[in-house]
Amino acid sequence: METLLPLQTFCQHAGMHVCSQCNSITFSENVNSDSLCDSRYRYNHIENPAPYISALNSEIARVEAIAERLREQRRPLHSALNARTPIGSLPSELMRNIMLLACQRPIQNDSGILMYDEKPSVSPLTLGAICSLWREIAWSTKEIWSVMDLPVSVKRHEAQIELLKQWLLRAENVDVIVSIERTSDITESSTEIITPLALVTEALAAYSDRWSGFHTLLPSINVVATLPVVKYHLRALESLTLRSSSWSEFGFQLEMFSVAPLLREVSLEGISLGEIVLPWNQFTTFRSTRFFVDECMELLRRAKSMTHCTLISMLPGFREEAGNLYNLGENTLYCAQLHMLHVTAYGNHALLLFFERLILPSLSELSITLVPYYGFPLGSIDMLLHRSRCRLTKLSLQDLTITLDDILVNSLKDIPTLKQLILSIHVGSLSTVFMHALQTSQFLPQLETFIYEGSMKFSGEDLLAALKWRWYRTEEAQDNDSGTEASNIIGRREVNRAQLTTVTMVSGSNVPFTEEIEQELILLIKDGMQLNMQFDGEIPGSEC
Repeated sequence: METLLPLQTFCQHAGMHVCSQCNSITFSENVNSDSLCDSRYRYNHIENPAPYISALNSEIARVEAIAERLREQRRPLHSALNARTPIGSLPSELMRNIMLLACQRPIQNDSGILMYDEKPSVSPLTLGAICSLWREIAWSTKEIWSVMDLPVSVKRHEAQIELLKQWLLRAENVDVIVSIERTSDITESSTEIITPLALVTEALAAYSDRWSGFHTLLPSINVVATLPVVKYHLRALESLTLRSSSWSEFGFQLEMFSVAPLLREVSLEGISLGEIVLPWNQFTTFRSTRFFVDECMELLRRAKSMTHCTLISMLPGFREEAGNLYNLGENTLYCAQLHMLHVTAYGNHALLLFFERLILPSLSELSITLVPYYGFPLGSIDMLLHRSRCRLTKLSLQDLTITLDDILVNSLKDIPTLKQLILSIHVGSLSTVFMHALQTSQFLPQLETFIYEGSMKFSGEDLLAALKWRWYRTEEAQDNDSGTEASNIIGRREVNRAQLTTVTMVSGSNVPFTEEIEQELILLIKDGMQLNMQFDGEIPGSEC
């Protein structure tokens, strides 16, 4: 094997001299090598430096070749060393499963809704850059290439088109979820993204028969014009998200997604109900933004198999100024399959119009947020639940406006099946009325989780008494046969109610806690209650 020559030896072979002080090199034979630092004739006097340059180049090439061979010899040693680490000793099958978990999208939120707005934790390209072993596993595992998140760039879109083609080749025959976004430096109203986005979408359309999910921006007619070719080629499509800027108007119906036999989940933003044709009867999950009340009602009428529905920024009134576009009439709408409904509405009038016509017998989860913060129609919710005769287990009321919380208590009394209650009061407060109601068996007997944010007007004693009563599930037993007017307390008995296991309370109010109360709260936490409280920036019992 070749070895590196010492500098002095190499220079002697090449007819050069080396300074013993600074290792500088000269080609003169008339200069003392010990005084090269003071020489002003180091290179200038050479008549033809070409042979010396050639000699140096040859030596550089020889040294680089030796360095490359050494790197090649070092590589397997690194692999052997890595193999001795805990992660390096894992079987390739287990490494493959870890990569699959890292590269997949988050599947569901707490309500079981697919969250396609979220990105995978890691890209396969990142995994392949770790080491040759990881790259070999990542490159040969086609399933981790089944999710493609593509932030379209104005400057790099041509390279991105090539990347997506290579990505799809690595996925081989696996169906893919495609998500197209704009890069962070491009604003929503910017028009410079239109052409790059249209080109990327056009390239992807050629692979539409492999889409299991398609989530994209539609900022203009230019992008929409690339999609008609996908019609009748969506045999694998299960989820669809279309987002259009508020300033975009297509002026015609989008029909390219009307034939998709597996389509179950749809999200529309900035696209009205009349602008798109979809296989409505197939849906199980739907999410819309800025639908009018009549569109929301027509959606429920069409999608008879829908189980999860999220209506964000529901607008009062009708889409057409002339009146009721969908001829809803005064008849009630029966939705047999719907069991989760989330609504954010502009004004209580929108909710009143919506709820007064619905019958939802399978409803188990209801979430309502009202903007602006006034006139929350608790009465219309009561009527909906009474009319539907459903078994509601989860209720979320956000940004409530209440004057007396006994009105809230009376409404909640009629929901004995409730297991999870989430309240946020924007105007008003929770008082001792609510805390005292929690200490009765008739009020929310199945409650297991209570989350509250807002103002509070009750004492630490009231809160502690309610928490202990709900946690220990016992009450004093009385002897009514003692022959006296007053009943005698003969012990404690277990009552038939659920145990309140999780409580979260956040408030800017100052709820006073004595040291004794804090100790009692600490005991509840040690007993197993998931108790999280923050009042006026302070956390009671935080020292535990």
